[in-house]
Amino acid sequence: MKYEFGVMSSKYELEADDMTQAYIAMSMFIGKNIPVAVYSPQKYGFMPKEILDINLEAFKPEVVKKILDTIKKLA
Repeated sequence: MKYEFGVMSSKYELEADDMTQAYIAMSMFIGKNIPVAVYSPQKYGFMPKEILDINLEAFKPEVVKKILDTIKKLA
């Protein structure tokens, strides 16, 4: 599934099978505790550190690395 997300005026897309792993990858990509907007498939906003803290037990490094490799800048 494709996810579109952004920070400030930058917009990105990534591909992931699992929503939790997608959000973890977004958090790692942004790397700062600033608000991230998820535009699709559902609208959602989060702070990266909160997502990592809540989902640390679900973190699968090999899956997240593959997801990070799919990130494309859209705007």
